[in-house]
Amino acid sequence: MKQIANAVIAAAAAFNLAAADAEEWFEDAKLGMFVHFGIYAVDGQGEWAMYRNGISPEAYARRAATWNPAPGCEERWVEMAKDAGFRYMVLTARHHDGFSLWDTKTDPFNSMNTPAKRDHVRAYVEACRKHGVKAGLYFSLVDWRLRDKDPEKMRAKSLAQLEELMTKYGKIDVLWYDGAWTPKGKTHAEFWDSTNLNARVRSWQPGILMNDRAGVSEDFRTIEGRNIPRPPKGATKWESCITLQDDDWSFWGWCRYTAFRKTPEQVLCQLLHCLELGGNLLVNIGPDANGGVDGWQRDLFAKLGGWVRRNADAVYGTRPTEIATTHPLAHGWTGNSCGFFTVRPGTDDAYLFFHAWPGTETTFPHFTAEVKAIELNGRPVAFVQDLAAKRLTLTGLPAAAPDPLCTVLRMKLGGKR
Repeated sequence: MKQIANAVIAAAAAFNLAAADAEEWFEDAKLGMFVHFGIYAVDGQGEWAMYRNGISPEAYARRAATWNPAPGCEERWVEMAKDAGFRYMVLTARHHDGFSLWDTKTDPFNSMNTPAKRDHVRAYVEACRKHGVKAGLYFSLVDWRLRDKDPEKMRAKSLAQLEELMTKYGKIDVLWYDGAWTPKGKTHAEFWDSTNLNARVRSWQPGILMNDRAGVSEDFRTIEGRNIPRPPKGATKWESCITLQDDDWSFWGWCRYTAFRKTPEQVLCQLLHCLELGGNLLVNIGPDANGGVDGWQRDLFAKLGGWVRRNADAVYGTRPTEIATTHPLAHGWTGNSCGFFTVRPGTDDAYLFFHAWPGTETTFPHFTAEVKAIELNGRPVAFVQDLAAKRLTLTGLPAAAPDPLCTVLRMKLGGKR
């Protein structure tokens, strides 16, 4: 009995350690890439084409006969993400249409029964491991083909498919639930028995992180399509997911024609909001039916990635701070009208992000921490501080912004915070 008890204690300790490590990497990562890829790319009208266009399941399934993505497209997505500084990815293993991107034994409507005859989940996970990117899987609990016709069958198949995804591909870092629609009269958590479901997921993947879209609170909260991301109320870990189009008329899957396109500057602005308030940004791509990514999206990631590489120390592993604000982060802004701060836990490092360049001088009127030094591109920046008045003034700054996207200064803080 003592040996069993010790084994249980050891298993619990290992689980807690894995969970703590997972939470830390997620908070440190800051940037993730969402990939909406599926048979809906054949239509080129977004991932809701079946539902919005009233296509019958039988007619929709015929698209599988023509879907033949290019070999190696999964690794090219991962390489693009890695080059742009994205630390994790989330692939739509199954969307609401019920089409599975892996060799599922539960339903012939899957990627093995296409001309490509390929397990895209396996290719994607292996590419993530090869390039050192955390691998996440999106899974829609709902299946439009069964939701109204046979919800019990839908639930049983979803549970079986989740077990396949969690046990066939080695370590999975993120499970991104979506589509927990349920029959009338039941909550998501009741219909899906979400507490027990997530316990089973953790038994298969002890270090996995899960979002809150199965109806119960788990590791992180999600917000979607916000032009100005803000933490969900009460959230300690959160993520904002966005398309590269206008999110009010969003297509997450590939769309043949997109007049409304985000610029690198707009995506960076959303990342800055997430950095300031302690969240992650999950940026979506929708590869076409061949698995290719539109050129304008590749160009956007190249420009965004250049800024991230230039400022890597200020991006990864940082946390929000109240050293320059008189009110809680959830209700106000840090810094002043042109900049905000983050800090690196366990160090004296702080970072000042100038989302608008102030010119040669600027003052932070509510700065509470002692400053020892400030640097811009490795060179000292002159400053005057009045700790009693809580004022910090930077002097002798360049007249024009050194970085046209967002200039970042590094600070060394003293003992008073």
